[in-house]
Amino acid sequence: MIVVPTSLMSQVWLNLDLGPDSAISVVRKDGLIVARHPGLAEGSAIGSQVVPEGLDSQESGTYRRVSRLDGVERFIGFHRVSNSDLIAFAAVAREAALADFNGRIVRISVIAVPVFLALLAMTVWVSRLLMVDRRRRLEAEESLAQNKMLLREIHHRVKNNLQTVASLVRLQPLPEDAKRDLSRRVAAMAMVHEQIYRSDRLDTVDLSMYLRELVGEVVQAFGVYSKVELGLEPAKIDADRAMVVGLIVTEVVSNSLKHAFPGEHRGQINFSLTIGDDGQIRLTIEDDGVGFDPQAVKAGLGLKLIDRFAQQLGGRYEISGNGGLRFVLSIPVAMQQQSGP
Repeated sequence: MIVVPTSLMSQVWLNLDLGPDSAISVVRKDGLIVARHPGLAEGSAIGSQVVPEGLDSQESGTYRRVSRLDGVERFIGFHRVSNSDLIAFAAVAREAALADFNGRIVRISVIAVPVFLALLAMTVWVSRLLMVDRRRRLEAEESLAQNKMLLREIHHRVKNNLQTVASLVRLQPLPEDAKRDLSRRVAAMAMVHEQIYRSDRLDTVDLSMYLRELVGEVVQAFGVYSKVELGLEPAKIDADRAMVVGLIVTEVVSNSLKHAFPGEHRGQINFSLTIGDDGQIRLTIEDDGVGFDPQAVKAGLGLKLIDRFAQQLGGRYEISGNGGLRFVLSIPVAMQQQSGP
């Protein structure tokens, strides 16, 4: 015979603080309720299936059930008392168990809903900003593409206009040498614009490609069958400076073709374009012709133009004519910006 005082069950129930409609009980494994709080009629039983099927082999566990004694749905935890036929139960009413959870949900919602709404508003705002930025970026790309197309068209028209000027020069009643020199200079300028509109970059020119085409045009214009060797490294410079270099090369090559190979004499002209470690572009032009008189060259227009062009490029040049022409031009890769006063 086991007797569990009601006061003891009441004290345990109070200590557990399970909330309203909760219950604790000690039940024999055949379903007889030995003790319970709140109390029931003497000799009450809950049936032979004390623990739901599937948990009857476990020492402890939890489940949910509607009580046969008072009809209240509860969450029930059980534990088998060692070395006895007794099982201890603690049951919490579903409403009481969920009341704290629901309260927490409400409290969290009071904080979370405004935060969520703020995040939602921020998301919408950021999305609109991204859409505006994307639209502006697309407009900028379209505008850039249009500007590039317009610049290519401008360079193309400038080239055509310069070619027209060269044709008009050839029609003028001028000495053949003068007309040829003017035509070559105009062609050198036109070729820069052709290089620009044919390339992807509109602000720089590949000097090696430009000089390769320019030298071919000058040699062809003279009709002199001299051998030309080109050793040109790639060098990018801005279009304005490339045009000036082209004018210098036109003057030097023209002078070489006119004076270095008199009569049926054939020779060779060598070109070298390199970029040194000091950031200088070095252009070397050499021929194996008869050479020239330095004093006569200094008095000519060609050397005066070369001197002005070299100053414009911020570079220097050396020229000698003993045993053939040797011309070396050194210019910086990029012009340094001059500081103000």
